[in-house]
Amino acid sequence: MRTLVTGTATLLGLLTGCVPGSAGDPSEAPADSVLAIVNVHVVPMDRDTVLPGRTVLVSDGRILTIGPSTDVEVPSGANVVPGEGRYLLPGLIDAHVHLSDARSELAMYVGYGVTTVFEMGARLDRVEGLLAFRDSLLRGEALGPTLYLAGPLIDGPEPIVPNRSLVVESPEDAEREAEHLHGQGVNFVKVYNRVPPEALRALGQATARLGLPLVGHIPREAGALASIDAGMDLIGHGEEFFFTHFRGPRSTQNLDRSWRPDTTLVAPLVDRLVHARVWVSPNLSFLTTNLRRIREPEAFWSDPDLEALDPNLIALWRDNDPRLRDDLDAFLWREEVKYELVREITKAFQEGGVSLLLGTDSALLVYATDQFYDPSDEGRLPWDDPDIHYDWETQRK
Repeated sequence: MRTLVTGTATLLGLLTGCVPGSAGDPSEAPADSVLAIVNVHVVPMDRDTVLPGRTVLVSDGRILTIGPSTDVEVPSGANVVPGEGRYLLPGLIDAHVHLSDARSELAMYVGYGVTTVFEMGARLDRVEGLLAFRDSLLRGEALGPTLYLAGPLIDGPEPIVPNRSLVVESPEDAEREAEHLHGQGVNFVKVYNRVPPEALRALGQATARLGLPLVGHIPREAGALASIDAGMDLIGHGEEFFFTHFRGPRSTQNLDRSWRPDTTLVAPLVDRLVHARVWVSPNLSFLTTNLRRIREPEAFWSDPDLEALDPNLIALWRDNDPRLRDDLDAFLWREEVKYELVREITKAFQEGGVSLLLGTDSALLVYATDQFYDPSDEGRLPWDDPDIHYDWETQRK
């Protein structure tokens, strides 16, 4: 399997690089360059424990040492941060985001302790700007987490989101677009629902040759197992297995409420994912948050954290309230069944040794379509529903 990030840091390194240990000799660092967090409770995240009363020394972006405060000598002239009564943990990773205003949104991620994000599908007209901003972050010229980019989506004929998609219909198309994205400097390539099976296989071969991880949705025609065999490195939603491997209902029209997933399909899926070393980002938070919007709307909309978000984004969420749906009862039934399945397979993945990543799919907290989205795809609201008043022209700018 290819690493999910390029350069010297592998994905495993990102996930474990800040656990307790020593990355250097504190005596070799200039004293005024050392940050000392003194007598803090460390949450190492590599095991279920808290390490009390630790001092952490950091210099030039690297942890020099972590140890009991009684044993660690703080260099004279270091910048000391008192840690009494506080907790320190590694920077968090959000492995599935979609940025609208990268500069303001990424600064907010840092404020919430997220120091790495995966941008999983940008608009075509924003790719170059995001690549430049990613590089400015690496140079320390802007505030934000480390940013890894998929660039635009790769989709098949009649793409679901045309203003975010490059279209492939053949193996030759797949090879060409992989080369194009590699030349642009993306960190990985994201596939979407309508990529044909033969194009998917060619895309897997091309990205492997170029050293680009292949991530994203499970193309519907290929299905889960064939997509794994084609060389996918990361499946970006647990619900992808609901729609493909378990053949859950895509539409809420003429819904068969007797449908239940075939649980005998779980073990073979786990085995295939483990054998192929494919990562999964279940995105359970996305599913639970949308269910909360339906079940507990007052609590959801009174959450003080919403005040920190772009008002235009909040307007989009309000206009796309799932409770506006004519088929709300059927929709809620399907979402509850889907959530329970994704929760169960996530547990099976964890117990079976599948590598998991945490992702939120922010800020796409909507079940409406894009202005260019096919509303028949998996039962979403059409963008021009009369109850939706979002300014799509402003959004596109």
